[in-house]
Amino acid sequence: MKERIFEDDQKSQKSLDSLKPVLEKAEVDSLWGLYYRTISTLLSNQMEKDKALENLNLSISYYQKAKNPKGVALSMMNKGNIFLFQGKTKETLSTYLKALEITNKNNLHYESGLLYKNIGVLYLNNEKFDEALNYSTKSYNIFKNLNKDEDMGRALVNIGNSYYMKYDFDKALLYYNEAMVISEKLKDSSNIAKLLNNIGAIYIDDKRDLKKGMGFLLKSLEIKKKLKDQNSLLLQYNSIATYYAGAGDFAAAEAYLRQALELAKKSNNKDELKEVYETYSNIYEEKGDFGKALNYYKLYSGIKDSILNKENIEILEDLKIKYKTAEKDAEITTQKSKLFKRNVLVFALIGLLLLAFVYYKNYQNNQKVKLQKEILYQQDLATKAVMKAEDDERKRMALHLHDGIGTLLSAINMNINVLKDFKHNENQFSNVLTKTKSILDDAITDVRDLSHQIMPNMLIKNSLSNALRDLIEKTNSPKLKIILNIDGLKDDIDQNIQVVIYRIIQECINNIIKHADAQSVKISIFQDDKSIKIKIIDDGKGFDPLAQTAKSEGMGLENIKSRIEFLKGEIQIESVPDQGTNVQVEIPLI
Repeated sequence: MKERIFEDDQKSQKSLDSLKPVLEKAEVDSLWGLYYRTISTLLSNQMEKDKALENLNLSISYYQKAKNPKGVALSMMNKGNIFLFQGKTKETLSTYLKALEITNKNNLHYESGLLYKNIGVLYLNNEKFDEALNYSTKSYNIFKNLNKDEDMGRALVNIGNSYYMKYDFDKALLYYNEAMVISEKLKDSSNIAKLLNNIGAIYIDDKRDLKKGMGFLLKSLEIKKKLKDQNSLLLQYNSIATYYAGAGDFAAAEAYLRQALELAKKSNNKDELKEVYETYSNIYEEKGDFGKALNYYKLYSGIKDSILNKENIEILEDLKIKYKTAEKDAEITTQKSKLFKRNVLVFALIGLLLLAFVYYKNYQNNQKVKLQKEILYQQDLATKAVMKAEDDERKRMALHLHDGIGTLLSAINMNINVLKDFKHNENQFSNVLTKTKSILDDAITDVRDLSHQIMPNMLIKNSLSNALRDLIEKTNSPKLKIILNIDGLKDDIDQNIQVVIYRIIQECINNIIKHADAQSVKISIFQDDKSIKIKIIDDGKGFDPLAQTAKSEGMGLENIKSRIEFLKGEIQIESVPDQGTNVQVEIPLI
């Protein structure tokens, strides 16, 4: 069980106050060890894992100086927990084992039990079930000797899960039932619901008693309804629907899946909605209704792609502009160095305040240092986000090829395989062939769209001026007249800036078409030695910019503003309902 000094950020100050009597009595090195371990917990809760690791290393160093093996082991266990969160299996196991060696050597039995449990979970996650069973059993025996009921229950669940993954369902049931006795004793409704679900899954997966298994699942569902845990309830509906579908009862499956779909739409959580669409696709595939199966799979794939796509292309373009040169790398290194020094200074001041409260007169200066540290911290955070964007973009495109285009190609392959079944039925053969051609056209369109997202074709072949004229020519229609005026725009502008300007104008036109109900748009572009100025005026229905900003998500106004911000430009939006919109952008060239 991961040690927690603070349960959430709102309780942090209260927890620090409760530590004061302990800190005042402690030796200096132990105090600093506890201090840095406390800070690491706060940083970890705030998802600042790298900084948390730095503080844990300091904590271990001070605990070692103080010859405090329990403090060293707990800090190392926290360090292993962070490695586990980061997916670093090798580092996680190595750190846990080093900590376990310390706890066993110093007879720290409870801490050894925690480490045995964590190592068991690590092995279970990596599908090494015998090792997982061995370590989970050791943790259970320790907790049993110490009469730690809650920890015993968790260890029993881990043992049951290990046997479940080994397909030894009888032993899995034995340990789940033992865990159930403890959970009922502790009146842990949440854990009871989970155990009922696991037990029901065994009865169904082992085909020993489908009706009884579904009974357990439905009992779990009723408890989760009382707990009003929407996420857990949604997963339960989805699980029950999957099992009914596996048993061939598609009517019952669809009934429970409708409940899951309603909850997913109500919560407006794309991850949950994605899982429901995937289950729908699987059910219709089992029914043999491949048309509906494909439609729901497209919905699933579309949501999955949209989650990963969130402005990664724009971040990648801005990354190339801001962080490509060696000078910027040097600047980033300097910022990190300054940030580290600031952190050391701030933490030292806080430590002195906790020890003696003798530096009250330095309060104002300390606040100023904290503000400077926050500014540097935000810069460092932005740098890491942009540097990560390039790798994320590659992953997004790979997933798009696999889940989008790959799905269409799989559908084509499926249709081709069934052509031979209709070779003597001309109508059916023609229908399948027509459907296959339609899917192939969709795949070709997806490939072209993906290519265009990476770099507009007209920018590759021509200048920015020609690319914009081509965009306006394709967009102009009897319902919307677009007038483009270009003055002094040169062809030798950095290509990254050209792409961003093109995207900004394209985004504005798309927003006008979708939302403005305008009849005409005037676009002016002017370049001088210092900057490029863009003005976009429409006669549409206008909007409230403040309200729109609050509601915008994804590819709206915030998208346009983020592009301009990364170019260190400025944007002004003037709009009143029923009086059109005036957008003015200035992008510096120096």
